[in-house]
Amino acid sequence: MRRRKGWHPSCENFDVGQMRRSLKSVYNQPSCNRLFADLFFADALPWHLTFVIVGKESKMSSRVISPRLIRFVGVAALSIAPPLWASDLTATKTNNTGGTVVLGNSFDWVIQIRNQGTSAADLSGSDVLLRDKLPSTNISYGTPSVAGLPGMSCSVAADVLTCSAKWSWSMNPNETFSVSIEATPLATGTYVNPTGGGCAVDPYGVVSESSELNNSCSDTVTAVAANPDLTATKTNDTGGTVVLGASFDWKIQIRNEGTSPAYLSTGDILLRDTLPSKNIGYGAPSVAGLPGMSCSVWGATNVLTCSATSSWSIHPNESFTVILPATPMAIRTYVNPFDGECAVDPYGLVSESSELNNSCSDTVTCVGATALIFVDGFESGNVSVWSSSAP
Repeated sequence: MRRRKGWHPSCENFDVGQMRRSLKSVYNQPSCNRLFADLFFADALPWHLTFVIVGKESKMSSRVISPRLIRFVGVAALSIAPPLWASDLTATKTNNTGGTVVLGNSFDWVIQIRNQGTSAADLSGSDVLLRDKLPSTNISYGTPSVAGLPGMSCSVAADVLTCSAKWSWSMNPNETFSVSIEATPLATGTYVNPTGGGCAVDPYGVVSESSELNNSCSDTVTAVAANPDLTATKTNDTGGTVVLGASFDWKIQIRNEGTSPAYLSTGDILLRDTLPSKNIGYGAPSVAGLPGMSCSVWGATNVLTCSATSSWSIHPNESFTVILPATPMAIRTYVNPFDGECAVDPYGLVSESSELNNSCSDTVTCVGATALIFVDGFESGNVSVWSSSAP
């Protein structure tokens, strides 16, 4: 700003050059009691400006002296607001793993850049549009990629992701593009992005925006250890009710719902089930689904156990089923397990991500057979003859 004749010193308290570079603040003029004020810009004004003017004795006027000079006459106070038409860049960071990744696997951080303003965002060649200070401890990165708009180059150096224009570059209103970078955690823990710095679109204020409050972006991913997670589910094939004299099968499905295999050595017990022992008999258990597992019922205690016949493993999402025939000998309810436990990995030989889903239970009720009575007869006058029989 140039000082003109009649310009009061108190009117020189804002930097017009800074205003030209970024109209993100409102600049106020206090108590200008002289005749006029000139706003001189180093370059022609490329934007639409909104002026709020308060004049002395209602005698105010303004006129453009040149593309770089605006004169206000009779000024008492002057405010210059952001442009009516401006770009507004936003950055949103997400991950493709739901916030959790198993150690040994990789994931992608994805940053979407969007112009939600009303005019284009323009860059010159090599201008930086995105800067992200990535976490640097126990994590490695691949080469970033860009999808959506050409002309943007991204790279990682010293754990800082930077994207800059290859040439004169423009992003129109409502246009978007995405930057993806593959990350591989090398230890368990929480990875906060950014760490030790910022993540922002237009980090150096190259683009004049209507808002600078939505330029930052952040996201967090937790790396967890790869562990098996064994589960046991017990069912019956008779709908929970069996008629006295008939048999049914109890079925126990063992499944690895974890992220790594479970390993056993020869003789290690994987399943133990304390069966009801009163008024019930059992057949020989069988195994369907995976080889290498042997099951038996100890006659004296009615305990079902399954153990590995050799070095054995069950991989993620693999399962097998133990089938045990049972024959009730009395009308009653049979609760399994009874006076004990039913559990996969009962002795904690497998290190699991959860030990809360290892147990299993089921109940079957034995009922008596229904008697069927057949009745035949006839009536003739006052005489009735009926007979019945049971099949």
